[in-house]
Amino acid sequence: MAQASAGELVVVHPFKRLLWQTVLAVVLLCAPIVAAALFLTVPDGPWPVVLVFLAVVVLALVLMFVQFARVRITASSETLTEHTILGKTVVIPMSTIAKVVMLEMHRSMASESRLQLFVLNNDDEWILRMRGEYWSRDDIELIASRITVPIERQSKPVTLSELQQTRPGMLYWFERSPLRQR
Repeated sequence: MAQASAGELVVVHPFKRLLWQTVLAVVLLCAPIVAAALFLTVPDGPWPVVLVFLAVVVLALVLMFVQFARVRITASSETLTEHTILGKTVVIPMSTIAKVVMLEMHRSMASESRLQLFVLNNDDEWILRMRGEYWSRDDIELIASRITVPIERQSKPVTLSELQQTRPGMLYWFERSPLRQR
């Protein structure tokens, strides 16, 4: 794990493999569709429409790449700043942080657990969340080390279902939905 001195600015980025997995999925989905559409339309059909579709997909991938490159969490002595995939910047003053919860969570008992960091306000609602699916364990620990409030570390891994029952305020709206299968 990289160490940072107390006054140093810390910047962490999500796993790069996420971007490449998404690009590969889009290419594998679109390539056969575009190839078949070109095969059927090139002789005397509307093949320019297929090329426009391909150009739109390539442009979307380039924009996604640019947005992904901007995603990061920055920690200074006074603020945590999150730059999201949608371009939103969230600045969290350290003074608004009440506590930090770190736990191992898995979607079901069969899945591998991943470290999660929840930065909570006074209402016990998360204001920043780092999920082990997107951030490395070292990066999560590094950001946690920059926060000066108490860190609650749960020793036993929990399931999503357990968090829905015990601390729903720490979950995204779609994770605490009553319609979800448990």
